[in-house]
Amino acid sequence: MGEQEQRIKRSFSMLIVAYYFSRCGQRVTGRRSAPPANLGVKYWFDAYDLLFDAIGDGRTLDPYHNSIY
Repeated sequence: MGEQEQRIKRSFSMLIVAYYFSRCGQRVTGRRSAPPANLGVKYWFDAYDLLFDAIGDGRTLDPYHNSIY
C-alpha cells in the first residue's frame, strides 16, 4: 500500500449493516436500487445517516461518510 492509501477499519456492526442494505434494498425498474422501505427514506445517504450513532465508531460525520460511500 502506498503512503497515500489507508485502509479504513470497519466494525462488525458496519459489516452487518452493509449486508442488510445489500440484501434488502428495493429494486426500482430503470433506476438504481433504493434503501429498504422500512427505513422511511428515499436516498441511500439518508439511510446511512440514520445509523451514524450506532455504527459511527466515534468518527465525525465526514470521516464516517468517507468510510461508507
